[in-house]
Amino acid sequence: MASKRVEVLETEMGQFKADLEEKMATLRECRRKIHGLGGDDEKVVGRASKGCASGGKRRR
Repeated sequence: MASKRVEVLETEMGQFKADLEEKMATLRECRRKIHGLGGDDEKVVGRASKGCASGGKRRR
């Protein structure tokens, strides 16, 4: 019984790690895009970056 719980926790931790790595990659890409822009573009990106940091999903 305890070994099954450990197995489940290990699976959940693996999924958590994969999700975190994906979100960090998205964040790195957003930062690269932001640093590639200048001036007025940064203001627009600043408002849009909230959606980008959350995985590119827009709130409705």
